[in-house]
Amino acid sequence: MMKRIVLSVLLALACLAAGAQSYRIVVAEDVPEAAAELLQGRFSQMLMDAGLTVLEASDTSSCNVLNIAVEVVDRMLTQGSIVQVAMVLNVRAVTGDGRVEALFPVRGVGEDDSDALLRAVRQVLPRSRQSVSFAQSLKEEE
Repeated sequence: MMKRIVLSVLLALACLAAGAQSYRIVVAEDVPEAAAELLQGRFSQMLMDAGLTVLEASDTSSCNVLNIAVEVVDRMLTQGSIVQVAMVLNVRAVTGDGRVEALFPVRGVGEDDSDALLRAVRQVLPRSRQSVSFAQSLKEEE
């Protein structure tokens, strides 16, 4: 445990010395755990591909925070022999200071709400044009 803390501090100091931006990704508490882990991974990959550093959510040494929230735009039940839940969602990513924001509209169909939500957030792709553009705008923010 102590090793992990020391490594996190050293990484943060190295990034600051090198002039690299570092972000701590925080997913809203109302997002189910499986979807939150998936979003954490997708946005981490998105930022790392742009050359940004991603710190652990528990690390408070970074002043740059990227908040991720999921908003349900529409929810409906499908008709047919198997009734499923269809959801239209907006995944919103906002920096802590509110300067950079992106909205990722996604859709998912599943057996229940959590399954539909998980299938929808899988559509946030780290290498899509919108994701690359968002990560570049974070990089240029400094």
